[in-house]
Amino acid sequence: MNRVLQEIRLALGALLLVQLINTLGTLAVLGRMSPMIEKILGENVSSLEASEGMLVELTSTSSTPAGRQRFESALDVAKNNVTMSEERPLIEMIDLMFVDALENPSSESRERTVAALGDLAALNRQAMHESNAQAKQLAASGAWASVLLGLVSLSISAVFVRRLTNQIAAPLSQLRNVVDAAVRGDTYRRFRGDGSPEVLEIGRGLNRLLDGRLEPIQRRSLSEVDRAAVLRLLDRSGTASVVIDHEGKVLIASQAALPMLEGDGGDETVRALAAYVREPKTGPLIIGADELIQGEAWLLDLQVPGPTATTAVVPTA
Repeated sequence: MNRVLQEIRLALGALLLVQLINTLGTLAVLGRMSPMIEKILGENVSSLEASEGMLVELTSTSSTPAGRQRFESALDVAKNNVTMSEERPLIEMIDLMFVDALENPSSESRERTVAALGDLAALNRQAMHESNAQAKQLAASGAWASVLLGLVSLSISAVFVRRLTNQIAAPLSQLRNVVDAAVRGDTYRRFRGDGSPEVLEIGRGLNRLLDGRLEPIQRRSLSEVDRAAVLRLLDRSGTASVVIDHEGKVLIASQAALPMLEGDGGDETVRALAAYVREPKTGPLIIGADELIQGEAWLLDLQVPGPTATTAVVPTA
């Protein structure tokens, strides 16, 4: 069963490998998505909140030292969260003009500062959308990769199950059916399946075992049929005939030959039959002979007066 075990180990190893790749791939996708989410939450959201805070201070009715301090704090946050090259010129412009913008609500500086803050907020929103799109694309790619690996795993499983069924399960089921049939007395059913070499060897061994049990039964049945046929033919011929073996023992005798075997001259007849085996020749008692099996069996016709009757069987000594 070494080959079968090797195939099972190979299939299971392939399945485990596919599952391992699927797991590692999922972890890799999650590992790449985490920085994107952190970037959206940590940088772009902070810059967007800073831009909105500066806009709030610019739109207030009066400028106070506390408002200016809040504006500068928000500006520092924006400076420390630059993620795109387009942000830097806008932040520098805001840094140069925010003092005048806060002190002179109707000045051009305020208008330009407000516009720059709007552009800065728009850039951060755009960056958030792009990061979100990348994260979604990566998640979709990971999902399709997982589906593909799942299909590969399913295919390997299907091939493995089919091969296991054809090579082991189906042949074993047929072996069981042959054994069940033999137990019920059906000794003619044989294993005719296909499968792994090990299972086929078991099937051939079972067939040989059943053939060995059936052969003596077939020989015995055939011998009984042959014996009955010979007796019937001797009856029909009406002759006093016997069939003897290589030791001169009587195997079959017609009814006409029985008086010669059982009467007063029975011993003489038996000696004559034994002598014929040692020196095959006819004489006054044996008037005809046919060698049925060379050196093994003879059909002898005996000279006996009187009518013949039905046939009887002399038990073999």
